[in-house]
Amino acid sequence: MDNKNFAIILVVIIAFLVVVSLVGVFYFLSPASSDSMKNETFDNVVISVPSNVNFAKNDLNVYEDMIKGISIYTYTTGTDKSFIEELIRSEPILNNLTEINITNLSSNAKAFKWGQDENMTTIIVTNDEKDKAVFIVSVYNRDLAVKMANSVVFR
Repeated sequence: MDNKNFAIILVVIIAFLVVVSLVGVFYFLSPASSDSMKNETFDNVVISVPSNVNFAKNDLNVYEDMIKGISIYTYTTGTDKSFIEELIRSEPILNNLTEINITNLSSNAKAFKWGQDENMTTIIVTNDEKDKAVFIVSVYNRDLAVKMANSVVFR
């Protein structure tokens, strides 16, 4: 192989590595992959959510996101304290949830894992009067679910 072909191959390899490096830097620094959050309102409840997700409300009045695998259930209208208490009591039984202790979770919240699946987390957040609640279900990221739960503001 002469020096000219070797130089061309070396330039192509270096160019390929530069392109891959630039794509990697863009991916890791872009808002879609960072921890940037935005406030979004769900039935008079403001929650800080990842800025790269888009929630859609389905026919069952559940807000779902397919990017991060998050669902948000709101219980804010037509509820009272006894309804919320029953919901918090029955939900873990109906969905085979096991309560877990998370030290940095707000005092108005309870966290659960789904059966034996460590990746599936539900966090139930109530307001101070205990007549409104939000269920945050996160399929992939418990830390994100906690971050979202700690940001809940009932209006």
